[in-house]
Amino acid sequence: MIKSLVALTLVSLCVCDLRMASQPRNGWKAIDRGKVKFTPDFALYMEPSDFNYEGLKKQRSKAYDNFLRSNIDNEQDRRNFVTEPGEDHLPFRSFATAANDDHKGVETKLPKTIPTNGKPAAAAAITANPGEPFTIPLRWNNPHAAELEVNIWIMKTGAPLPIVVPIRKPACSAEGHQDNAFTFTVPTDFNTLGSKVMGFKGCKAPGQCVLQVYAHSVESRTYAIGTPLIVTGDPAPVTATTWNNIPKPKEDVGTNLELLKKADGNPHYLCTSSADSNIDIKTSQPQEARLVSDVFNHAYQNSDFSPYSGQQPHDISRNLQASAILKMVPANRGELGKSYLKSTKQGRAAANAAKKADKKARNLVRLYESITNQLISAVMEKKNANGEYKSVMVNNDTMTGNNPNDKTGRQNTNICFRCAETGSTTAKRQTTNTYVPSFEIDDSLIGDKTSAFNKDDLKAYDFVAKVHQRLIEKQGMLQIYETVLDEMKPTFEELANSKDYPLYYQGPVIKKTLKTIDFPGANQHKKKTHNGKSK
Repeated sequence: MIKSLVALTLVSLCVCDLRMASQPRNGWKAIDRGKVKFTPDFALYMEPSDFNYEGLKKQRSKAYDNFLRSNIDNEQDRRNFVTEPGEDHLPFRSFATAANDDHKGVETKLPKTIPTNGKPAAAAAITANPGEPFTIPLRWNNPHAAELEVNIWIMKTGAPLPIVVPIRKPACSAEGHQDNAFTFTVPTDFNTLGSKVMGFKGCKAPGQCVLQVYAHSVESRTYAIGTPLIVTGDPAPVTATTWNNIPKPKEDVGTNLELLKKADGNPHYLCTSSADSNIDIKTSQPQEARLVSDVFNHAYQNSDFSPYSGQQPHDISRNLQASAILKMVPANRGELGKSYLKSTKQGRAAANAAKKADKKARNLVRLYESITNQLISAVMEKKNANGEYKSVMVNNDTMTGNNPNDKTGRQNTNICFRCAETGSTTAKRQTTNTYVPSFEIDDSLIGDKTSAFNKDDLKAYDFVAKVHQRLIEKQGMLQIYETVLDEMKPTFEELANSKDYPLYYQGPVIKKTLKTIDFPGANQHKKKTHNGKSK
């Protein structure tokens, strides 16, 4: 069974995954693929910079759509590690964290005009009204299960670092559905931030603020999109007299999943539904920007995957953080670090042990995904004779709001299993590796360990062998990645207890400057010997 699952998952190994549902070269026009149409006609974002990497320039020229939707982890693979300095691509895939697309590394620039009628259009920025939902169409080429959040970056206050205002909590996205829509809402008190942020002048012109859409998949990989943002209304007078009162961002929880809790204090096992009535953050709570160095991650931690690198590390699910731990414990130590690790006999032994641990974790994930896919198909998506879905877990969602591009003010999702949770406008769900959702099973569909098999009334336990029943034993929470992590703990403890080269979880490295992080001796993160010569 494992061999067949391995063969099946090979087709999912693609380097490019997420963008808004438009292309800058085609005027940012939203592209519909399903019966449920996107409400906005346009989806604005800054075309990514090429960061002066010849590989990225070539990809933009030869494979433009791939260039647009590359995950940040793979963008760094386009660098020549001998000759080209490393550049951080977070938080917007703009050069040096620019709040606009003026850099020469951006080929297709946003228009310079601002629409006067309030309708979404190809323009210099998104224009949002406080308190009114604004719809964004998304396209997942490879729809990995992920969590997506939205943050406003205030760039020009005079503070040492940008100020970030999270406005949408991390929520379920993709899970096999390629076309998603989500709404964000600027809090009604946003223009009063001058009482908290010294130097706040509002978001009145492009370059002052950036809307960041950040997603992290269970692979575990990082995605980021940036769009200049204008917020209507006049900012209140500035009364704050210091930046010292701006809170520091929260830290990565590491391997302590107990820190991930919901607002009510209960464990945050699974991603929050996009249809959750509390997904928007109602009050503006500024914080210092959490600047994660993806250059450092790729060069010295893991050249294939990354830890969660967004702005809301305490609001993601245990399931997502578990997926990051599974990749960042047996990490290959990066493009540069892995060479050092393999330079000694003990280091090579550690690298081989990590490789075996990673393979074991991958196989367990594939096994549990296979079980989950069978369960979804037979139980969660089962239809009645009249063609209607039987499961109470299947529903559709209407995202309400005064979207100025639609008289009804609605963006509908499709009707399917987890369409509401992910904001999917298409009913078809792909079932490839890492596309499979973790979710809560309704009490009526769980069944009992001892109940007799009934083909006319299939339950979850009918698809889970006794040896794997831990997958659904926790309050009906089907958690693929935390279940695998529980099984991997003895193996990870062996890696940590290695006498010569102990290997631990590689968490995000935070920098305190907008410039690319440059540790002593880093040599611009190029491949060099100890005497500074190119390798």
